[in-house]
Amino acid sequence: MGNGRERTVDHEVEHRAAERERAIVPQRITLPTGAVGLHAVITLPETPRALVLIVHGCHPGAECPRDHVLAATLHHTGIATVMADLLTPEEDHGKRALGSFRYDVDLLSRRIDDVAAYLATRPATRALPLGIMAGQEDATSLVYAIARRPDVARAAVLIDPYLHIAGPFLPALQLPTLLLVTRDDVHMLRYASQAVRSAPGKAELRVFHAPTPSPPVELALGDHVARWFQRHLTPAPSAVASGSLTVPGAPLAHPQETSHAQ
Repeated sequence: MGNGRERTVDHEVEHRAAERERAIVPQRITLPTGAVGLHAVITLPETPRALVLIVHGCHPGAECPRDHVLAATLHHTGIATVMADLLTPEEDHGKRALGSFRYDVDLLSRRIDDVAAYLATRPATRALPLGIMAGQEDATSLVYAIARRPDVARAAVLIDPYLHIAGPFLPALQLPTLLLVTRDDVHMLRYASQAVRSAPGKAELRVFHAPTPSPPVELALGDHVARWFQRHLTPAPSAVASGSLTVPGAPLAHPQETSHAQ
């Protein structure tokens, strides 16, 4: 009987996620960086209050269900998103075996900076406060980008971050940074905890103990990500004064989680 209830809940959550994704109309764009153009997908609510850049440098062009759920959730709360590949398909296909691009955090971090700078000039996004999100290996590239340019964004989110080579740069996390860990990985948790200790008052760690598999976990992550960015990405004063910002939707239910903050 319990299993039947869990299946019903999972179906309802899947339906809610699908409805949110159908409600957005993504547009494919090209982001210039150096001599190449990076593929990206942008979603713009009717009256966006902020912008979140979601970056990934592994396997460009591949479908990432979690990122789509997160983008749909952010869109539902009035936050625009740009999901950007940090490598071109040619770079990925040619260098994947050697891993030279995948682990070239200097290259990937410079591209994060380039993309953020470009979005700050684009008419549709330049007035929006910017947040950045990355996961797994790409989290290290994001930490490097923040270390190189602390004003690259106003807030960041790292999901299941691999930070084992980011230690010297963790004190550079001087912008509000949320670390979300969903895996039973002692090494990941250790380095995430180190990040919180390295940036007291700026970084916060939340560990999820989800009772069911995705998509409920993904929707719960979306809830936390949206709340974090809503809290730290303040809309431009002119937009607030005009009364043009409307944030629809209600918060999502989320599984049990543990929060660690210094």
